[in-house]
Amino acid sequence: MKGFAANLSTKQVKALEGDSRVETVVQDVKFKAIQMMPSSSSNVNNTLMSQSTPWGITRVGAPLNGTGKKAWVLDTGIDLDHPDLNVDYGSSASFVAGESADDGHGHGTHVAGTIAAKDNSTGVVGVAADADVVAVKVCDSSGQCYTSDLDAGIDYIVSNYSSGDVANISLGWPITGNSRVDLALSVLENTIKTAADDGLMFAIAAGNESQDANNKSPARIAYNNVWTVSAHDDNDDFASFSNYGNPPIEYSNPGVDILSLCKNGGTNTIGGTSMAAPHIAGLLLTVPNDINTDGYVTNDPDNDPDAIAAYTPLEVSISGPISRDSNESGTWTENASYGTGNYSYQWYFKNIGQTTWGLGVTSTSYSRSFENIISIADHAYLKVVVTSGSEQAETTFPVLIHGSGSSCPPGQICL
Repeated sequence: MKGFAANLSTKQVKALEGDSRVETVVQDVKFKAIQMMPSSSSNVNNTLMSQSTPWGITRVGAPLNGTGKKAWVLDTGIDLDHPDLNVDYGSSASFVAGESADDGHGHGTHVAGTIAAKDNSTGVVGVAADADVVAVKVCDSSGQCYTSDLDAGIDYIVSNYSSGDVANISLGWPITGNSRVDLALSVLENTIKTAADDGLMFAIAAGNESQDANNKSPARIAYNNVWTVSAHDDNDDFASFSNYGNPPIEYSNPGVDILSLCKNGGTNTIGGTSMAAPHIAGLLLTVPNDINTDGYVTNDPDNDPDAIAAYTPLEVSISGPISRDSNESGTWTENASYGTGNYSYQWYFKNIGQTTWGLGVTSTSYSRSFENIISIADHAYLKVVVTSGSEQAETTFPVLIHGSGSSCPPGQICL
């Protein structure tokens, strides 16, 4: 987006509005867009203890390896010296007048910790453990944010991000019906959509007003490459404070009593949809094509329960007869689960005495026979490799083949 923010007189505004090169002039909107919900176990600890894995990280199937990945945190900044974070200092920037990219509030550091805290011996571990985080400061140390600063922060990311990067927005403004406010928010949302069209992925908090998320910006955006996230507790119960509504909400993630990092090098436990969104951000960084629905929240106010996003590795097993007579045909079937894309299959076989795998069929089941020319039963083997999305899983299955000179009742194993 080409533009600028400035303090202007009424005369200057009118002059710009009359300039054919100017598309629109929007009055900036400032709002305390940062909210943190109190926790039943809130505890600021400025000394890092032995590493623990927060319940939310486990719930989404993490930690996962985020090494080499990058998250852009549009927030109150990040504790640039936090020992449990890999902060990209060179890329970090502040769009708040008079403040550096360092976090004077604590909210942004907590978000960054959930996304990418290091997998080491201290503090906590994030979803995309050891990923790089970039502080894009768009809210001041009191949690006040201008829409123009968020616009500028997003434009900055678009000019500097790489494919696969994710931007997290754990803040928002209410839709008031005021034309001045709505126009500013519309410009903001168009900035996000343009960035999403460019390929940047966004995780956005649904908001904490216990109302329809369509009344909150930018949470109300339902768009490609944009994920709006509600919150649930450790019993998968919808958080009482969380906004709701499908659309725009795609997923729900942990947002109650979330332990993560805080400014001044420590940890803290807080809640909010601000804490839910970075769980999705971490999944998008590491397994964007392999995010599964792992159950649904209970007590969703809109009676359309939000899916709970998590990573569950692709799994496969084989079912079929465990023994056959020599040259007796059998049929074996793969049983794959937790795939997120189209499945493809490749079967292999290894006859008695073989040391290398032979190539089989590419279907969901495999029918064949094995030969055993001696009287002593021995094992042949089947293997299936299943691919779904970017994941691959395999398993082997032994089949006891009775010798051609032996007699064995069906369904029994004879030696």
